[in-house]
Amino acid sequence: MKRLILYLLSACLAVWTACAASAAGSPDSIAPLPRHEWEIDTNRVKDLDLTLYSTLFFQNNEFSTPMIRGYTLPGFRLRPYASFRPNDQVQIGLGLYLFRYWGTETYPNLSYTDITDWTGNEYSARMFHILPFFRVQMATKGGLNFVLGTIYGGRHHNLLDPLYAQELNLTADPESGLQVLYSNKWLDFDSWVNWQSFIYKNDTHQEAFTFGISSKLKYNAESRGVHLYSPVQILFQHRGGEIDTIYTNSVQTLFNGAVGVGSRIDINRRCFKRLTVEADALLYRQMVGNLWPIDNGMALYAHADLEIANVRVRAGYFDSHRFISLMGYPIYGSLSVSKSDLVIDNYRTAMLGVDYHHEFAKGYLLGARGTIYRHFGADGTRGGVPERFDPSISYLFSIFFRLEPTFLLKSFK
Repeated sequence: MKRLILYLLSACLAVWTACAASAAGSPDSIAPLPRHEWEIDTNRVKDLDLTLYSTLFFQNNEFSTPMIRGYTLPGFRLRPYASFRPNDQVQIGLGLYLFRYWGTETYPNLSYTDITDWTGNEYSARMFHILPFFRVQMATKGGLNFVLGTIYGGRHHNLLDPLYAQELNLTADPESGLQVLYSNKWLDFDSWVNWQSFIYKNDTHQEAFTFGISSKLKYNAESRGVHLYSPVQILFQHRGGEIDTIYTNSVQTLFNGAVGVGSRIDINRRCFKRLTVEADALLYRQMVGNLWPIDNGMALYAHADLEIANVRVRAGYFDSHRFISLMGYPIYGSLSVSKSDLVIDNYRTAMLGVDYHHEFAKGYLLGARGTIYRHFGADGTRGGVPERFDPSISYLFSIFFRLEPTFLLKSFK
């Protein structure tokens, strides 16, 4: 209870500070990046640019729940890359992705967006986890964008929190494969294949890829004071291929889906900017295989965001019935990853969070994110034996600094 009171006081202080800053002239939105960062900048055609994209972060997760243990993530990611647009329909990017956790020297070769129980059994070079960055993007006259190579992943998919843990924006490997992007007055659409594990003949691990669709149906213009929309999101994870040599439980196909309805209300009074409320129904299904002890499940997720100058206050409620999240925190589900064989059929969590962003200059942004979770009491079974879990409180806190300076190397205009 003391933690909850301190957190509420901190949130009130953050809101008061934001309102005070707003009076001096704050940004209209706390969004750290443009709404459609993937759109080709037609003003920079025939320019060869160098971008040094970097994020330094520190995240502390204090979980007090049977679903997962706490941990801390200190480190940084760096992506230097050159980009060139020969015309207004093609963009090419080439560079490196480097990742480092402070205090470790070796890194797995395979994806940091972990797929349940497999990881790389070999290690890359010491000091850094290093991957190539190569992207080719082609835009049609009709507005379709095709991306091959390193795709726009992570936060660009705009997945719901229960479907994608926000910390993966700091720690996950870049997604690579194929992507189709489109946006108009009535629809935002993102479809992608992220190829996470390629196998050779006689390999001892599985082929693995994720297919996703993240879309938003817009019922009226986004410029309206009250904007109505529906998110529709689908995720498939598939493992196992035709030359897979693993014969025990060698093929698995897992599914997450979400559909909902939401409204964004522009307030624009003093420091209060906008309010967004949304309710979503989520589904889980183990379509092929028996990797997990639950085959089907569902959940309800109600949440609201209030933007106040450069602060966002978040609140939500999650009610799970045998639901499992493929890429979200295990607190959004019924299967524990810290206690083997523990299943909680009905698990409920309420949350309150505050996000803060401050842009010192274009491309230099400081951000902080704090969230407190209240887990309700629940009954579970572990190895067929009933267990009772009392209510508990977890909290997460992260701070990051994002640098994205861009330098013109040469103009061919």
